[in-house]
Amino acid sequence: MSKKKNPLLITLIVIAVVLVAAIGCGVGLISFISNPQNAFSELKEQDAVQLAATPTPAPTATATPEPSDGAATPEPTVTPEPTMTPPDYEFEKKRVNILLLGADSSVERVEAGLNFRTDTMILVTVDFENKDVDMISIPRDSYVRINRSETRFNKINAAFVFGGGADKNGYAYSMNTVSDLLGVRIDYYVGFGMNVVKEVVDAMGGVDYDVDIAFTMCGRKTEKGLQHMDGQKVLDYCRFRKGGRGDVDRVDRQQRMLFSIFETMLKTNQVKNIPDIYTAVQENIDTNLDVLQIATLAYFAKDLSMDQIERHTVPGNGQYVGAKSYYIINQDKKNKMVKEIFGVSGPFDEDITLEAIEARVAADEGLPAEGDETQTGEGDDSAMDTAIEAEELLSYVNDYGDLENPDVAAAYETLRSAIASGDVNAMRSAMSTVRNLLPGA
Repeated sequence: MSKKKNPLLITLIVIAVVLVAAIGCGVGLISFISNPQNAFSELKEQDAVQLAATPTPAPTATATPEPSDGAATPEPTVTPEPTMTPPDYEFEKKRVNILLLGADSSVERVEAGLNFRTDTMILVTVDFENKDVDMISIPRDSYVRINRSETRFNKINAAFVFGGGADKNGYAYSMNTVSDLLGVRIDYYVGFGMNVVKEVVDAMGGVDYDVDIAFTMCGRKTEKGLQHMDGQKVLDYCRFRKGGRGDVDRVDRQQRMLFSIFETMLKTNQVKNIPDIYTAVQENIDTNLDVLQIATLAYFAKDLSMDQIERHTVPGNGQYVGAKSYYIINQDKKNKMVKEIFGVSGPFDEDITLEAIEARVAADEGLPAEGDETQTGEGDDSAMDTAIEAEELLSYVNDYGDLENPDVAAAYETLRSAIASGDVNAMRSAMSTVRNLLPGA
């Protein structure tokens, strides 16, 4: 695996350093944040108590057998009250797992009234003891179990939507989904709108980058080759999803572009402008890490070298199952990766194997009449699935469709109205029309 620093994480760390310096970082604080236990152990201990709160038997009186020599019978002894023994979280105390969630919040999606989907998902795991950092990218189309459900399966970027987004339980759903997929505990998240990338690049005056592929996004053309890119071009490049390996290629482009942004900041001495840059983007960053925790991570990261930071992508292959395209995770290879990074055995979920997915899709084709799917219970999941699929398709048309074509424009507006109405039948009819016009969608 190639080893590169995560520029998003480093940028956040640099911001944290500036903030800590601004409020006055004395020798005492430096001493405090130099020990990660001070910033992260309290949450671990609280959670340990909650997770360990399993029912225990009530004390029982145990009668002692009557002696055979006629001696007095002792009073019954009472079994001591069971004491709660928290699980051993030594593993977590030496490591912190942070889920980075980049939401597709492009201007076009905002104007279309679409839900934000976490199209960028990277688990950053910090090993304090061995002084290593690993980044694990999870392709957005990965077919997974959503939020520990027995019956809900979907693309992993839908977990945030199923949880109600940032205003409800979107972050919890995403963390639980990734946690169960990899078999490791995740306590922290950093959510950011992809427009943050655009704003950061514009604030630093652009970035020089050797673009590997010519493409068009929302009518905006970007040529192949070395060029100076503004924020919009960089955002388009990071969002572009066509290519030989689809989302896997996009994940790679995002990682390389973010690295280039950070590298440019260092070369052009942009670090001094971090306060201004942070002011421009802070409203689009959401995290449950507090300032002390970020400062602790900053202190830890200041001495990291390049060979201590490694990046990975959850192994798998993109393919169609029925009419839908999914990223099918290779669980054996995924668990080998988990073992190498975390030293623990990852889970094998029989319900997300290719065979299970094919069986589930086949069963879905035999669902009751479409009108029944808007009812409560399992029908709610089906309606949500359809809405997510419709939004995926609308986003595709918005990015790649020729909206100057009257037929495409009309189909786009019809699909957009169907999504707003929430009518499952209307959405399916509109999607069918779009796919007839755009066979590649």
